[in-house]
Amino acid sequence: MEALSRAATCIDGARAQRSGRDAEALEAWEGLVDGRWSLVERIDTDGKRFLVALENPPGVRDPRGLTDAERSVVALAVQGQADKLAAYHLGVSEGTVSSHLTRAMQKLRVRNRIELVRLLAGRLAQPT
Repeated sequence: MEALSRAATCIDGARAQRSGRDAEALEAWEGLVDGRWSLVERIDTDGKRFLVALENPPGVRDPRGLTDAERSVVALAVQGQADKLAAYHLGVSEGTVSSHLTRAMQKLRVRNRIELVRLLAGRLAQPT
């Protein structure tokens, strides 16, 4: 429970740009996105979102972590690019972009692009 509490506090701190723990918080977000952490619960209450995550053992990745393709599509979506433009940029079909984005949003437990942007804006590396 102590580890879950620390993880939830750390991830919540990632949302506050002035928390003074930006590096620690960013590491928690990146761990969640790439599968080093497993999202256990998401709680929305009193206008705040709390995420409870569990750090996975070394070398064990959560299969719900984003794939490289999903990560690239999400990074473009967070920048505000439409599926068609993201497809052109990545050299894939618009349907492929839509599929990757849908799976990524399911994994991150967000319902729409607005929630995705709020969750990850400024937290993902630019796609190559």
